[in-house]
Amino acid sequence: MPKKGQYVFRLKRGYWRICIVTEVFSNDTCSGYGIKTCDNEPSFPYADRNGAVRRVYDLNGWKIPKGL
Repeated sequence: MPKKGQYVFRLKRGYWRICIVTEVFSNDTCSGYGIKTCDNEPSFPYADRNGAVRRVYDLNGWKIPKGL
């Protein structure tokens, strides 16, 4: 489960879009999170999923795994 303020990516109309987590919730029956699309970030074509993953790792300050 991502934390509030982290970046994630989602497939939207054939493009991978970068989104930011705006809220995280959990109760007895379910858990989830709310996201908002980052309009200032580029969209990545469906075939370039690794590009979206690399961008999310970069935005979150995570080390990018080798081979990605």
